[in-house]
Amino acid sequence: MTKSYVKFLNSAIFKIRKYRKNQNNVLIFSGGKDSLAMLLLLLKFEIPIKKILYFKDALWDWSFSDEHIQDIEKKLNVKIQTVQAEKNFNYYAFHAENIKNSCVGFGVP
Repeated sequence: MTKSYVKFLNSAIFKIRKYRKNQNNVLIFSGGKDSLAMLLLLLKFEIPIKKILYFKDALWDWSFSDEHIQDIEKKLNVKIQTVQAEKNFNYYAFHAENIKNSCVGFGVP
């Protein structure tokens, strides 16, 4: 590891440890590598997690997403709460009038 990478990791660990006292930490979990890495760091440093939320969108999720979430729950002994909006992402991004009229021009990132 390079010195700059070690410095970055030490800084991240210091910041994460500040949240050890907070009992209201919520992790927004996509099931991807980044949110899984964050979950593993929180567990490793014994940061309390009040909830782990997975926002399901039938239009955008992979066919194996539910099975993947269940595997993570079993392997890490955690409960991941699935939340689903009334409508899919495309509706809120492109069709909801209150959102569409408030956007300035470049579309979805």
